[in-house]
Amino acid sequence: MNAGGQRKVDLKKVILTQLFCVTVLLLTQNCGMKAEHSASLSSKACGSSDLLSECDRKQLKAFEKSFYPVLKNKCSTCHSNGPGIGRFANDNAIIAWSDFSSIGKFKIMDQALNENHQPGYTGPANASAIANANESYSAEEASFELCKQNSALSCEPGAARYGLKTKSKAMRYSESWNTVTFEYPADFQKTVPELEGKITTFTMEYRLYRSNDNIVGYQIRKPNLTSSEDLKVEGLRIEYNWNIDPYLTTYLNMNGYVSEGESNLIETDSETYGILFDSEIENLDLNYMAVIFDGVEFKTKTDVRPIDDDDDGIPPDEVPVTNYQELTSTGGIFRENCQGCHSPQGGRSPYITSSTLSNLKSGGYIRDGNSLGSVIYQRMTDPVSPMPPSGVLPSLQRRTIKKWIDDGAAAN
Repeated sequence: MNAGGQRKVDLKKVILTQLFCVTVLLLTQNCGMKAEHSASLSSKACGSSDLLSECDRKQLKAFEKSFYPVLKNKCSTCHSNGPGIGRFANDNAIIAWSDFSSIGKFKIMDQALNENHQPGYTGPANASAIANANESYSAEEASFELCKQNSALSCEPGAARYGLKTKSKAMRYSESWNTVTFEYPADFQKTVPELEGKITTFTMEYRLYRSNDNIVGYQIRKPNLTSSEDLKVEGLRIEYNWNIDPYLTTYLNMNGYVSEGESNLIETDSETYGILFDSEIENLDLNYMAVIFDGVEFKTKTDVRPIDDDDDGIPPDEVPVTNYQELTSTGGIFRENCQGCHSPQGGRSPYITSSTLSNLKSGGYIRDGNSLGSVIYQRMTDPVSPMPPSGVLPSLQRRTIKKWIDDGAAAN
């Protein structure tokens, strides 16, 4: 270790580890890796370019100089307004950047280099352009994070958003569940005067995580914040050994609420968890975690309305027609965003797999011709407790599900 307890980083190992984690996460955990970085806090809240925060503008400018020209050149046929998932090649740079942020650059990079994704448009021929775009964008990422940590974002009148960060605390090398506790303000690196005397403690549980009988990192769950007033937290990011983990997306856009005098943050059970991967973890090796809070504000659940997908500006004839077979197949909305948890492998009910449509209908999760009465669609448009828990999906994906259900929820 170097001064201050930080480890020296072997860049080659980091890159290989990241590629491994991306592959594992796409297939398994974190309930749909669609949000590597949260889409801009202020733009999501206000929906107008003239209200972008300083941090948003920096990130948008970096996107326009790096990935945006490549994506416009290679992906606009499918990813401008459909039929592909995500409008990250849209003519409107703000829309493109928002979907790029929601889906995550690693997933987009992976597909751009996959020759089987869209032959003639994707494949190894894009390697140089993608590498240059990533180098340019990555050079600015540290400034995005610093800006978010140091800025109090303000958008709606009287609804200031604050950023908080805890100090780093050691994690035990144990396969039993442990609780890490951060007292406010003593255990916080960044504090806000407006929250003094209101926040008291934040806790989270963790334990070692095994895959194929090998310990490969930590499993974390149950973020709990105690407050004397009603609070909303846009999302949480985890800093592991002084590096923000870009693959842990479970709590990134959770929109968690704390009720006055209570201790809670995300309506969850013990099965909702995230993974901190560490391929070089060793017995008794000290590891550290810190928590970054994005978009803390004084707000209650009753202040929030369900998302209205009929008011998103997408013409009805541009919403794809689909069926359950397509939705649960490779590349389908359910396959990519739900099956990591809602499958026999993920262990969470209800299962949303190719053979469970009748069970979903009989259980009220899908009601033929009635999207607003279908639990799945209700959760997809619930800004308080969305599914996937990593955050609400892009508008076109939600509209696709809505149209499919309203048209009768066809099997094939």
